[in-house]
Amino acid sequence: MRKRRRMLVLAEGMFTDAHGKTAHGVVRYIPEQVVAVIDSTLAGKICKEVVGYGGDIPIISSIEEGLKFNPDTLVIGIALVGGVLPEEWKKFIIKAIKYKLNVINGLHTFLTDDKDIIRYARRYGVEVIDLRKPPDIYHVACGKWKKIKSKVILSIGTDCAIGKKSAVFEIYRVFRKMGKRADFIATGQTGMLIGGKGVAIDAVKSDFVAGVMELEVVKSARRHDYIFIEGQGALTNQGYSSVTMGLIHGVMPDAMILCHEIGRTIDHFGDPIHDFESIIKLHEMVVGLYKKSRVIGMNLITENVPEDEALKEIKRMERKLKMPVDDTVRFGGEKLADVILKYFER
Repeated sequence: MRKRRRMLVLAEGMFTDAHGKTAHGVVRYIPEQVVAVIDSTLAGKICKEVVGYGGDIPIISSIEEGLKFNPDTLVIGIALVGGVLPEEWKKFIIKAIKYKLNVINGLHTFLTDDKDIIRYARRYGVEVIDLRKPPDIYHVACGKWKKIKSKVILSIGTDCAIGKKSAVFEIYRVFRKMGKRADFIATGQTGMLIGGKGVAIDAVKSDFVAGVMELEVVKSARRHDYIFIEGQGALTNQGYSSVTMGLIHGVMPDAMILCHEIGRTIDHFGDPIHDFESIIKLHEMVVGLYKKSRVIGMNLITENVPEDEALKEIKRMERKLKMPVDDTVRFGGEKLADVILKYFER
């Protein structure tokens, strides 16, 4: 996955939608590998104009229009609830293959299980990658964390799709700039594209979620002092809490960063988001059954409000929760990186 590519990102009709988060992730973090975004409803615009980042990456209407940018890969840029491929998108994929583009897919619908797609892939000599295809690992977590000296930092959330990946990735980048032996382990398809490795754990059988992540941490700890883990789901989200629990038990974090979005009071299933104090206490209790772990900071998504209002809300949340708060995407990861370093120094 570390191979540099020239990617067309397919986000037809969804680039400004929350379901376009895979497209948003690659445009934000590896823009040098994105030659264009396909969304005919926004054709003629550039990414910065639409989502606020991605510079002058063009938004185009079709695969044919994108060929002038010499792409070598089509990336499925959406992440729908349930991870099912829209039926009408199959024609896009087959068309891309006929133009000899590799295909990277992050949905639960595996393209490598589709006979038509694989037949065309073989005929035109292209690669089809299903990021969510689980590894052939059947390991049950068994407490290997007890022998790990590296510090593990996990992002957690008040809901799903609330900035967990971005929060720890921004902090991880600061650690790397400081020369720290830091690693980022992705747990979802977008993080895998950005970081170049990881496991899409929501596709792993529930018995082995914790075990797969335990092995990832053990492997990383051989060469790194700080291991940043992309969070998934939320313990308080009825639809996605199971993957969160498995992840927590697998990585056994030494510290956690809580993620939230300004103004979000209802989760993705229409239930009220619980108060922050209860959420913090719940996570510390779950890990605390095995080891001491604290929520030591908060990442707040503030992109939908003006900067002065964002800064006021950050200060208000710091007073309320009595912990450092920041928006790592908007203001950088330095503040929370410093919090993490000082916490472990103590």
